[in-house]
Amino acid sequence: MGKLFILFNANNGATYIVNTRTLGSVIMSLNFYKARTVKSLVLKGILILLSRILGKINLNRLKNINEVNELLNDLSNSEFNFNIDTNSSVLISPTKDKVIVNHHNDYFQKFAFGQSYNKVKNEAEVYKLFNAPTQFQISMFFDEMDILNKFYSFKLKNKSSNLYKNTSEAFSLVSALVEFFNVSKQQNYSIYKYVQIIQDKLLEVDKSQFKSQIKVVDELKDKYGHLSFPLGLVHRDFKPWNTLHSEKILIYDFEETITDGPPLEDLFNYFIDPIILYKKPQEVIKYIYSKKNLRLYNRYLKELKIEIDFDFFLQIYLVNRMLFWENENKMIMMYKYVDLSNHLTACHINQLN
Repeated sequence: MGKLFILFNANNGATYIVNTRTLGSVIMSLNFYKARTVKSLVLKGILILLSRILGKINLNRLKNINEVNELLNDLSNSEFNFNIDTNSSVLISPTKDKVIVNHHNDYFQKFAFGQSYNKVKNEAEVYKLFNAPTQFQISMFFDEMDILNKFYSFKLKNKSSNLYKNTSEAFSLVSALVEFFNVSKQQNYSIYKYVQIIQDKLLEVDKSQFKSQIKVVDELKDKYGHLSFPLGLVHRDFKPWNTLHSEKILIYDFEETITDGPPLEDLFNYFIDPIILYKKPQEVIKYIYSKKNLRLYNRYLKELKIEIDFDFFLQIYLVNRMLFWENENKMIMMYKYVDLSNHLTACHINQLN
Protein backbone atom coordinates (compact mmCIF):
# COMPACT_ATOMS: atom_id res chain seq x y z
CA MET A 1 0.00 0.00 0.00
CA GLY A 2 1.52 3.35 -1.09
CA LYS A 3 2.92 5.86 1.38
CA LEU A 4 0.69 8.92 1.08
CA PHE A 5 0.58 10.58 4.49
CA ILE A 6 2.91 13.01 6.20
CA LEU A 7 2.64 14.27 9.80
CA PHE A 8 3.01 17.89 10.90
CA ASN A 9 2.89 19.03 14.52
CA ALA A 10 1.34 22.46 15.02
CA ASN A 11 2.39 25.01 17.64
CA ASN A 12 -0.84 24.45 19.59
CA GLY A 13 -0.06 20.73 19.98
CA ALA A 14 -2.39 19.49 17.25
CA THR A 15 -1.13 16.99 14.66
CA TYR A 16 -2.08 17.19 10.98
CA ILE A 17 -1.85 13.98 8.96
CA VAL A 18 -1.77 15.32 5.42
CA ASN A 19 -2.69 13.32 2.33
CA THR A 20 -0.08 14.05 -0.37
CA ARG A 21 -1.72 12.06 -3.20
CA THR A 22 -2.55 15.20 -5.22
CA LEU A 23 -2.32 18.95 -4.70
CA GLY A 24 -6.08 18.94 -4.15
CA SER A 25 -5.64 16.27 -1.45
CA VAL A 26 -3.06 18.41 0.32
CA ILE A 27 -5.32 21.47 0.23
CA MET A 28 -8.31 19.47 1.50
CA SER A 29 -6.13 18.03 4.28
CA LEU A 30 -5.21 21.48 5.50
CA ASN A 31 -8.80 22.72 5.62
CA PHE A 32 -8.42 21.82 9.29
CA TYR A 33 -5.73 24.51 9.60
CA LYS A 34 -7.51 27.76 10.47
CA ALA A 35 -5.32 30.60 9.20
CA ARG A 36 -6.40 33.75 11.08
CA THR A 37 -3.40 36.02 10.53
CA VAL A 38 -1.13 36.86 7.58
CA LYS A 39 1.66 34.89 9.24
CA SER A 40 -0.47 31.76 9.64
CA LEU A 41 -1.78 32.15 6.09
CA VAL A 42 1.81 32.18 4.77
CA LEU A 43 2.65 29.18 6.96
CA LYS A 44 -0.32 27.29 5.57
CA GLY A 45 0.88 28.02 2.03
CA ILE A 46 4.35 26.69 2.92
CA LEU A 47 2.83 23.54 4.43
CA ILE A 48 0.82 22.94 1.26
CA LEU A 49 3.92 23.23 -0.93
CA LEU A 50 6.11 21.21 1.43
CA SER A 51 3.54 18.42 1.72
CA ARG A 52 3.23 18.14 -2.05
CA ILE A 53 7.02 18.15 -2.58
CA LEU A 54 7.58 15.46 0.06
CA GLY A 55 4.77 13.42 -1.42
CA LYS A 56 6.40 13.60 -4.85
CA ILE A 57 9.85 12.49 -3.70
CA ASN A 58 8.34 9.84 -1.37
CA LEU A 59 10.64 10.20 1.63
CA ASN A 60 10.81 7.49 4.26
CA ARG A 61 8.93 9.70 6.72
CA LEU A 62 5.73 9.21 4.70
CA LYS A 63 3.24 6.70 6.12
CA ASN A 64 0.74 4.35 4.53
CA ILE A 65 -2.87 3.71 5.58
CA ASN A 66 -1.99 0.83 7.93
CA GLU A 67 0.70 2.87 9.66
CA VAL A 68 -1.67 5.80 10.20
CA ASN A 69 -4.32 3.47 11.61
CA GLU A 70 -1.72 1.87 13.92
CA LEU A 71 -0.67 5.31 15.13
CA LEU A 72 -4.29 6.17 15.95
CA ASN A 73 -4.80 2.79 17.65
CA ASP A 74 -1.78 3.42 19.86
CA LEU A 75 -3.08 6.89 20.68
CA SER A 76 -6.55 5.66 21.63
CA ASN A 77 -5.35 2.39 23.19
CA SER A 78 -7.82 0.55 20.99
CA GLU A 79 -8.09 -1.60 17.89
CA PHE A 80 -10.83 0.52 16.37
CA ASN A 81 -10.97 1.03 12.61
CA PHE A 82 -10.59 4.76 11.93
CA ASN A 83 -11.69 4.26 8.29
CA ILE A 84 -8.60 5.84 6.74
CA ASP A 85 -8.48 5.57 2.95
CA THR A 86 -6.59 7.12 0.04
CA ASN A 87 -9.00 10.06 -0.09
CA SER A 88 -8.85 11.13 3.55
CA SER A 89 -6.77 13.13 6.00
CA VAL A 90 -6.66 13.41 9.78
CA LEU A 91 -6.53 15.97 12.58
CA ILE A 92 -5.42 14.88 16.06
CA SER A 93 -6.44 17.37 18.73
CA PRO A 94 -3.86 19.07 21.00
CA THR A 95 -5.24 16.98 23.89
CA LYS A 96 -4.50 13.78 21.90
CA ASP A 97 -7.87 12.28 22.81
CA LYS A 98 -9.88 13.37 19.79
CA VAL A 99 -9.44 12.44 16.14
CA ILE A 100 -11.26 13.93 13.14
CA VAL A 101 -11.01 12.12 9.82
CA ASN A 102 -11.83 14.20 6.77
CA HIS A 103 -13.16 12.06 3.93
CA HIS A 104 -12.56 14.63 1.23
CA ASN A 105 -15.66 16.10 -0.40
CA ASP A 106 -17.82 13.55 1.40
CA TYR A 107 -18.05 13.58 5.22
CA PHE A 108 -16.15 14.05 8.48
CA GLN A 109 -15.94 11.42 11.20
CA LYS A 110 -15.16 12.46 14.76
CA PHE A 111 -13.72 10.01 17.30
CA ALA A 112 -13.30 10.74 21.00
CA PHE A 113 -11.89 8.91 24.01
CA GLY A 114 -10.32 9.91 27.32
CA GLN A 115 -11.37 13.35 28.54
CA SER A 116 -12.88 14.32 25.16
CA TYR A 117 -15.39 11.46 25.37
CA ASN A 118 -17.96 13.44 27.39
CA LYS A 119 -17.53 16.61 25.32
CA VAL A 120 -18.10 14.83 22.02
CA LYS A 121 -21.00 12.87 23.49
CA ASN A 122 -22.49 16.22 24.55
CA GLU A 123 -22.03 17.47 20.99
CA ALA A 124 -23.97 14.48 19.67
CA GLU A 125 -26.83 15.19 22.07
CA VAL A 126 -26.97 18.80 20.90
CA TYR A 127 -27.26 17.72 17.25
CA LYS A 128 -30.35 15.73 18.24
CA LEU A 129 -32.06 18.89 19.54
CA PHE A 130 -32.35 20.58 16.16
CA ASN A 131 -35.45 20.29 14.01
CA ALA A 132 -35.03 21.96 10.62
CA PRO A 133 -33.81 25.44 11.69
CA THR A 134 -34.69 28.24 9.28
CA GLN A 135 -32.18 31.01 10.16
CA PHE A 136 -29.08 28.81 10.27
CA GLN A 137 -28.02 25.35 9.20
CA ILE A 138 -26.21 22.41 10.75
CA SER A 139 -24.37 19.44 9.31
CA MET A 140 -26.18 16.15 8.73
CA PHE A 141 -25.50 13.97 11.78
CA PHE A 142 -25.39 10.17 11.37
CA ASP A 143 -23.75 6.82 12.25
CA GLU A 144 -23.40 7.54 15.96
CA MET A 145 -21.47 4.92 17.98
CA ASP A 146 -20.84 4.63 21.72
CA ILE A 147 -18.53 1.75 22.62
CA LEU A 148 -18.41 0.70 26.28
CA ASN A 149 -18.94 4.31 27.40
CA LYS A 150 -15.30 4.90 26.53
CA PHE A 151 -15.11 5.47 22.79
CA TYR A 152 -17.49 7.77 20.91
CA SER A 153 -17.87 8.42 17.20
CA PHE A 154 -20.23 10.04 14.71
CA LYS A 155 -20.21 11.35 11.16
CA LEU A 156 -21.07 14.80 9.79
CA LYS A 157 -21.88 15.78 6.24
CA ASN A 158 -22.51 19.30 4.94
CA LYS A 159 -25.60 19.54 2.77
CA SER A 160 -24.40 22.48 0.68
CA SER A 161 -21.41 22.25 -1.64
CA ASN A 162 -20.97 26.04 -1.64
CA LEU A 163 -19.84 26.46 1.97
CA TYR A 164 -16.80 28.60 2.67
CA LYS A 165 -15.19 30.11 5.73
CA ASN A 166 -17.09 33.15 6.89
CA THR A 167 -15.11 36.38 6.65
CA SER A 168 -17.92 38.89 6.91
CA GLU A 169 -21.17 39.58 8.72
CA ALA A 170 -23.27 39.67 5.58
CA PHE A 171 -25.56 36.99 7.02
CA SER A 172 -28.19 37.61 9.67
CA LEU A 173 -26.14 36.76 12.71
CA VAL A 174 -28.71 37.98 15.23
CA SER A 175 -31.64 36.03 13.77
CA ALA A 176 -29.52 32.88 13.64
CA LEU A 177 -28.46 33.20 17.27
CA VAL A 178 -31.97 34.03 18.46
CA GLU A 179 -33.34 30.89 16.80
CA PHE A 180 -30.39 28.91 18.18
CA PHE A 181 -31.14 30.17 21.72
CA ASN A 182 -34.84 29.33 21.34
CA VAL A 183 -34.08 25.65 20.59
CA SER A 184 -34.00 25.01 24.34
CA LYS A 185 -35.50 28.25 25.67
CA GLN A 186 -36.79 27.85 29.22
CA GLN A 187 -39.08 29.76 31.53
CA ASN A 188 -37.71 32.93 33.08
CA TYR A 189 -35.09 32.43 35.76
CA SER A 190 -34.53 34.74 38.71
CA ILE A 191 -31.54 37.04 38.19
CA TYR A 192 -30.88 36.99 41.92
CA LYS A 193 -30.55 33.17 41.90
CA TYR A 194 -28.51 33.11 38.69
CA VAL A 195 -26.04 35.72 39.89
CA GLN A 196 -25.76 34.00 43.27
CA ILE A 197 -24.71 30.77 41.52
CA ILE A 198 -22.01 32.67 39.61
CA GLN A 199 -20.82 34.33 42.81
CA ASP A 200 -20.56 30.96 44.54
CA LYS A 201 -18.44 29.64 41.66
CA LEU A 202 -16.11 32.65 41.93
CA LEU A 203 -15.67 32.02 45.64
CA GLU A 204 -14.92 28.35 45.01
CA VAL A 205 -12.06 29.16 42.63
CA ASP A 206 -10.03 31.87 44.34
CA LYS A 207 -11.46 34.77 46.27
CA SER A 208 -8.36 36.97 45.80
CA GLN A 209 -8.04 36.86 42.00
CA PHE A 210 -11.76 37.59 41.52
CA LYS A 211 -12.14 40.19 44.25
CA SER A 212 -13.37 42.89 41.86
CA GLN A 213 -15.75 40.51 40.08
CA ILE A 214 -17.32 39.35 43.36
CA LYS A 215 -18.11 43.00 44.07
CA VAL A 216 -19.52 43.44 40.55
CA VAL A 217 -21.91 40.50 40.88
CA ASP A 218 -23.02 41.82 44.27
CA GLU A 219 -23.96 45.09 42.57
CA LEU A 220 -25.77 43.17 39.82
CA LYS A 221 -27.88 41.39 42.43
CA ASP A 222 -28.78 44.72 44.04
CA LYS A 223 -29.64 46.41 40.74
CA TYR A 224 -31.29 43.58 38.78
CA GLY A 225 -32.14 40.94 41.40
CA HIS A 226 -35.89 41.58 41.22
CA LEU A 227 -35.95 40.79 37.48
CA SER A 228 -35.75 37.52 35.54
CA PHE A 229 -34.69 36.31 32.10
CA PRO A 230 -34.92 33.10 30.04
CA LEU A 231 -32.14 30.55 29.67
CA GLY A 232 -31.59 28.75 26.40
CA LEU A 233 -29.20 27.01 24.01
CA VAL A 234 -25.77 28.67 24.10
CA HIS A 235 -22.86 27.49 21.98
CA ARG A 236 -20.18 28.82 24.38
CA ASP A 237 -17.46 28.68 21.71
CA PHE A 238 -19.22 30.65 19.00
CA LYS A 239 -16.53 32.35 16.90
CA PRO A 240 -15.99 33.04 13.19
CA TRP A 241 -13.93 29.86 12.75
CA ASN A 242 -16.74 27.72 14.12
CA THR A 243 -19.05 28.87 11.34
CA LEU A 244 -19.27 28.43 7.59
CA HIS A 245 -21.45 30.43 5.25
CA SER A 246 -23.50 29.87 2.13
CA GLU A 247 -27.12 30.99 1.88
CA LYS A 248 -27.36 30.62 5.67
CA ILE A 249 -24.72 30.39 8.36
CA LEU A 250 -23.66 26.84 9.23
CA ILE A 251 -22.88 26.38 12.93
CA TYR A 252 -20.82 23.48 14.24
CA ASP A 253 -18.53 22.30 17.07
CA PHE A 254 -21.04 21.90 19.90
CA GLU A 255 -18.73 20.26 22.45
CA GLU A 256 -19.12 23.12 24.94
CA THR A 257 -22.79 23.86 24.20
CA ILE A 258 -25.25 24.07 27.10
CA THR A 259 -29.05 24.14 27.10
CA ASP A 260 -29.36 26.62 29.99
CA GLY A 261 -27.11 29.53 29.09
CA PRO A 262 -27.82 33.28 29.31
CA PRO A 263 -28.90 35.48 26.38
CA LEU A 264 -26.29 37.38 24.33
CA GLU A 265 -23.37 35.18 25.41
CA ASP A 266 -22.74 33.82 21.91
CA LEU A 267 -23.01 37.22 20.26
CA PHE A 268 -20.56 38.76 22.74
CA ASN A 269 -18.22 35.81 22.31
CA TYR A 270 -18.26 36.12 18.53
CA PHE A 271 -16.89 39.64 18.81
CA ILE A 272 -14.71 39.50 21.94
CA ASP A 273 -13.02 36.10 22.24
CA PRO A 274 -11.14 36.27 18.90
CA ILE A 275 -9.49 39.64 19.71
CA ILE A 276 -8.99 39.65 23.45
CA LEU A 277 -5.50 38.11 23.32
CA TYR A 278 -3.93 40.76 21.13
CA LYS A 279 -6.04 43.90 21.68
CA LYS A 280 -5.70 46.27 24.62
CA PRO A 281 -8.72 46.29 26.98
CA GLN A 282 -9.53 49.88 25.95
CA GLU A 283 -9.64 48.81 22.28
CA VAL A 284 -11.87 45.82 23.05
CA ILE A 285 -14.26 48.03 25.06
CA LYS A 286 -14.41 50.54 22.22
CA TYR A 287 -15.30 47.72 19.84
CA ILE A 288 -17.91 46.29 22.21
CA TYR A 289 -19.63 49.68 22.39
CA SER A 290 -19.41 50.51 18.69
CA LYS A 291 -22.70 51.78 17.23
CA LYS A 292 -22.95 48.80 14.90
CA ASN A 293 -22.60 46.28 17.73
CA LEU A 294 -24.96 48.17 20.03
CA ARG A 295 -27.67 47.87 17.37
CA LEU A 296 -27.07 44.11 17.21
CA TYR A 297 -27.29 43.62 21.00
CA ASN A 298 -30.51 45.61 21.20
CA ARG A 299 -32.05 43.80 18.24
CA TYR A 300 -31.16 40.44 19.78
CA LEU A 301 -32.83 41.36 23.08
CA LYS A 302 -35.86 42.79 21.27
CA GLU A 303 -36.35 39.58 19.26
CA LEU A 304 -36.29 37.60 22.51
CA LYS A 305 -38.63 40.13 24.16
CA ILE A 306 -36.15 40.79 26.96
CA GLU A 307 -36.38 44.24 28.53
CA ILE A 308 -33.07 44.23 30.41
CA ASP A 309 -30.22 46.40 29.17
CA PHE A 310 -27.32 44.59 27.51
CA ASP A 311 -24.78 45.87 30.09
CA PHE A 312 -26.11 43.35 32.59
CA PHE A 313 -25.57 40.46 30.16
CA LEU A 314 -22.11 41.80 29.25
CA GLN A 315 -20.99 41.66 32.88
CA ILE A 316 -22.45 38.15 33.20
CA TYR A 317 -20.67 37.09 30.02
CA LEU A 318 -17.29 38.35 31.24
CA VAL A 319 -17.55 36.50 34.55
CA ASN A 320 -18.78 33.31 32.87
CA ARG A 321 -15.87 33.52 30.46
CA MET A 322 -13.35 33.84 33.28
CA LEU A 323 -14.80 30.71 34.87
CA PHE A 324 -14.85 28.92 31.50
CA TRP A 325 -11.16 29.54 30.82
CA GLU A 326 -10.17 28.81 34.40
CA ASN A 327 -11.92 25.44 34.11
CA GLU A 328 -10.04 24.81 30.84
CA ASN A 329 -6.79 25.74 32.63
CA LYS A 330 -6.13 28.46 30.04
CA MET A 331 -4.96 31.02 32.56
CA ILE A 332 -3.73 33.61 30.05
CA MET A 333 -7.23 33.82 28.57
CA MET A 334 -8.78 33.91 32.03
CA TYR A 335 -6.66 36.87 33.11
CA LYS A 336 -7.40 38.67 29.86
CA TYR A 337 -11.09 38.57 30.82
CA VAL A 338 -10.33 39.65 34.38
CA ASP A 339 -8.39 42.61 32.98
CA LEU A 340 -11.20 43.49 30.57
CA SER A 341 -13.79 43.30 33.35
CA ASN A 342 -11.68 45.56 35.57
CA HIS A 343 -11.26 48.15 32.80
CA LEU A 344 -14.97 48.07 32.05
CA THR A 345 -15.78 48.65 35.73
CA ALA A 346 -13.32 51.55 35.83
CA CYS A 347 -14.94 53.08 32.73
CA HIS A 348 -18.37 52.93 34.36
CA ILE A 349 -17.04 54.54 37.54
CA ASN A 350 -15.43 57.34 35.52
CA GLN A 351 -18.71 57.94 33.67
CA LEU A 352 -20.56 58.29 36.99
CA ASN A 353 -17.98 60.79 38.22
